[in-house]
Amino acid sequence: MPNAREETRDFYADRTTDVAKLDDRMRRLVSECVRLEPRTVLDLGCGRGYLLRTLVNKMPGIRGIGVEVSEAAANEAKGESVSILVQDVSEALPLADGSIDLAVMGEVIEHVFDPDACIEEVRRVLRPGGALVVTTPNLASWLNRALLLAGIQPVFTETSTRKKYGHWLARLGQHNTNTQGHLKLFTLGALRELLGDIGFEVVRTEGYKFFLLAEHPVSNVIESIFRLRPSLASGFIVTALKRANA
Repeated sequence: MPNAREETRDFYADRTTDVAKLDDRMRRLVSECVRLEPRTVLDLGCGRGYLLRTLVNKMPGIRGIGVEVSEAAANEAKGESVSILVQDVSEALPLADGSIDLAVMGEVIEHVFDPDACIEEVRRVLRPGGALVVTTPNLASWLNRALLLAGIQPVFTETSTRKKYGHWLARLGQHNTNTQGHLKLFTLGALRELLGDIGFEVVRTEGYKFFLLAEHPVSNVIESIFRLRPSLASGFIVTALKRANA
């Protein structure tokens, strides 16, 4: 029988594709990372290394460290100025205390069984004042609020590991067998509270558009409007600084 780590590795092995370069979330995430001007970047759940490669190209001289449970994806992510740790993001990191300037969890925290322990480990390896940038789908997005009123399963949520149920339309994921493995879903307020309790101060929030809706002209306009209000956006990017006394 496979152990829990092997099951996690196998589940995510086929879910590490790079996000399209024009995806609203990735574009805004890259911009936020560059704005912070780090010397060392830790990307948890780095997939095939798109974010790290992009940051190395934009900021020559930085050191990139990726954490990826899929060995196949990790092998593709390796490169100049980029090293990869092949392990689950929830495991202890073989990094010294205070050795990282910037940690990124891009669409990762919703997949983690114990986000508290994961973020505590991130806090340990971050220098005082170092930044953690988290992106995650918004449970309380404008779309999910409307869907719940209609009795429809919110997007980004799943009730099965084999197939998506209750989403009504194929475009919303109905009967899609490529499940995402979301274990924890956050409102903006809930994520703020979690980060605050673990020793971070949230200093910046930004909404991003759901790529499936951004593909359609009408829904893209709606997404663009609600993106301006992170608590209602389809997803949000949160930047938090490690408190000096944490």
